[in-house]
Amino acid sequence: AFNKPIPCQDTDLDKLLHLIIPNKIKVIGRCNHPEHLAGSSLAEVVQNKIKNAQHIRNKRSNFGDPSIYDFAATPNTSTFCNFETDLCGWTQLINVDFFDWNRRNGSVPSKHNSPNTDHTLGSSQGHYLSTQVAKFKAQGEYADLLSPPLIVATNNSEVLVQLYYYLNGSNSEELQIYSMYPTIGRGLYSVANISLRSRNSWQLSTTRFYPDTNPYRIIIRGVMSNPFHGDIAIDDIFVTASTRNCFVPNTEVYRGLRTSTRTNRLCDFWQNHANYTTSKYPFSSITGRYCRNPGNQRASPWCFTSSNTWEYCNLPMCAIAPTFTSPYPLGSKYPVSLINMLGGNTNVGRVVIYHNGQWGTICKTGLSTHIYNVLCQQAGFGNKGSLVFGNYNGEGNVWLDSNGISCPANSTLLDQCTLGPWNSNCSHSNDLWLSCSRRPCLSCTTPTPATVAVTATSKIPSAYAFSIRGGPNSTAGLVAVRYNNGRTGMVCTEFWSTDSADVVCRQLGYVNSYTNFLSNVAKPAGLPQLISSFYCTGWETTADQCRVYISSGICDSYSLDTISCNPGQKFYSSFDKPDYCLFNYGLCGWKSTGERHWVWNSNTFPHFRPFISTYTYAYVYRSAGSRIPFKAVLESPPFTGRTQPQAVSFDYYVTGSSLDTLDVSYVDSKSVEKIILTARISAPTNAWILVTTQRFYPNGDSFHLRFSCTSSSRQLTVIASTIAIRKIALPSKAQSVFYVNIPAIAIGTCFGAVVIIAIIAFFYVKTHRKSTHRTNQRADLIVNNNELTKTTTSQVTPMEAASSQNPTMRQSAVQGAYKLLKIRQVFYWFDNC
Repeated sequence: AFNKPIPCQDTDLDKLLHLIIPNKIKVIGRCNHPEHLAGSSLAEVVQNKIKNAQHIRNKRSNFGDPSIYDFAATPNTSTFCNFETDLCGWTQLINVDFFDWNRRNGSVPSKHNSPNTDHTLGSSQGHYLSTQVAKFKAQGEYADLLSPPLIVATNNSEVLVQLYYYLNGSNSEELQIYSMYPTIGRGLYSVANISLRSRNSWQLSTTRFYPDTNPYRIIIRGVMSNPFHGDIAIDDIFVTASTRNCFVPNTEVYRGLRTSTRTNRLCDFWQNHANYTTSKYPFSSITGRYCRNPGNQRASPWCFTSSNTWEYCNLPMCAIAPTFTSPYPLGSKYPVSLINMLGGNTNVGRVVIYHNGQWGTICKTGLSTHIYNVLCQQAGFGNKGSLVFGNYNGEGNVWLDSNGISCPANSTLLDQCTLGPWNSNCSHSNDLWLSCSRRPCLSCTTPTPATVAVTATSKIPSAYAFSIRGGPNSTAGLVAVRYNNGRTGMVCTEFWSTDSADVVCRQLGYVNSYTNFLSNVAKPAGLPQLISSFYCTGWETTADQCRVYISSGICDSYSLDTISCNPGQKFYSSFDKPDYCLFNYGLCGWKSTGERHWVWNSNTFPHFRPFISTYTYAYVYRSAGSRIPFKAVLESPPFTGRTQPQAVSFDYYVTGSSLDTLDVSYVDSKSVEKIILTARISAPTNAWILVTTQRFYPNGDSFHLRFSCTSSSRQLTVIASTIAIRKIALPSKAQSVFYVNIPAIAIGTCFGAVVIIAIIAFFYVKTHRKSTHRTNQRADLIVNNNELTKTTTSQVTPMEAASSQNPTMRQSAVQGAYKLLKIRQVFYWFDNC
């Protein structure tokens, strides 16, 4: 807030915007300069400045142009389409796939391989999408369908994808689902692979995943396995973000367990209301008495409280996750891709370039080898291009030909070239196809094998025993490998990523990689090659879980892969030590063992992250498509000098549903293990959950702690699953775990009071017995208002005869009897207590 008016010149506002935008600051005040803004609201001037800057940016970077990715559209949290009217904003992609999805109704002429009715109406008049089979299609071709722009409801919000499919051919086909983020890049990220089987009926498919950022898109890809049998039909596609603790206005994203209204009234069961059935609202999750907003009918989740009344539920509004954009659509000024059939080489394909909101091809006639090299590098597949023959031509635009591309001799990217004019008259029969690779070593004629010094070797058993050679220290250098204790050679690949480098570093005993490229390491010519391709996702424990291709030959110096590994922290801090670990710099001295390792997530790009979080953590990951059970163990260093009761607290986070349990155990100095907590992790939590184990008493001089994740299923995993932990906390040596047991204290207090009163009563009775008990055991004492009469079968003693004549003695006897009755009442009360 500014108490006095401030200057609002452009230079002044630019300085202010550098503080306002990244920190999301609201400003309050008035302007005094320039004259036309004097007295204006500072907040309004700043907002107009931001809008104008965004408009100029959009215009300059083509975000505002019409596009198949529809960047100008407002993203929604959900989308549904039954294709009865149109495609509902879903888009057919051109030139980046091989054929289209066709909107149809009734059976199509493909040897009775398509449905006779749609799923929505169950009628031949209803519509659906189909990949109608044609003879010119080949195995591995695919059709892509792009969703409208979507956003998640909150950070780490789950997305649900549901659709119905139909397959009635003689072959099995495949549906693939990808996520995409066109505002920041052109990459596709696998969500699910759905193997289809012919069942002559509509089948439901459900997939869940966690998008990396906002906004995102879904791509549904239909893949052909046989050119003559089996087409795929899809209908009733539903994609929505889902939340469990908050709502987004005018949506049905809430999927939580709230069952009460704003006035604390209990919700009625949805099944008691005939107009709200699962058949009428199949994607609204109206089960039980949970708060929902079926069909987006109202502003927020609600429920019935009686047969004809309803109320809004008591839920907070979600804070929508921020959106991200790059300077240009698809992350580049001139996005280029290679399009090939699935199963083919990813570095070979038809060259397409994105321009004016559309993908188009490039004419090969007259292009030079240097242009091939530049296009390969622009596509991200090395810097050497070779012309190859392709049978599958594009359609639509042919954007460029030799007259439209002019690149200097030293150029490496299209940004350094002059492009245009666009729209070539070249036909698609001349579409450019390239095979891309890294440039060979031109000086390596008749090479001879060379050797370099070994500085680090593998610590984790694997068929691939890696070592680091020729570097400045044990953590950096060239990557060498011995395969199955036999052949040795170097890793020199065409595609060497940070994810692959992370796996190699992890196998060498380090936490991850600093970088997968070193410019200060000598690369001698003539080293023997053993691995030519190395593809990892980043979560793998060893290279055995990656796609590795063994070859023979000689590495050129250019393709030798280098690495620099992060050894983790050498000194502990107050927040990153074994008994209080936030995982800021590694695993805090804890060690991972088992078939699958716990992996450290540094929360930095471009390292693999199983889900987006603001925290660092350790995780175990089971990938989609996995059938192998495993157990992953994270064990602490020994804790010593702790004699007081202990308990462990930590946060955990679960995605997916293919993991079983997380066990926390205590191992004493004699290696006796005792489980102190078991958590079921077979369902996603969608949030960090804080838990504390039961207390345990250290036995011996030292003890260890173990976190064990178990996944026993041998069924095919459809969705990837993760268990992550952070903030492991154990009391320090000076602390102990103190428990207040209220029930035990209450019972102990009551028992103690009974004992004390019993002792007092015993002495009281003993003291007064001589004055109150003068008769034998059969004497009955009868007390009236005015006199005391004794009746007995035995002879009356002289003392008793005298007492009957003495009023004082008689009164004392009466009082003693009365007190004895009171004591018996006290005992009766404590018996009941």
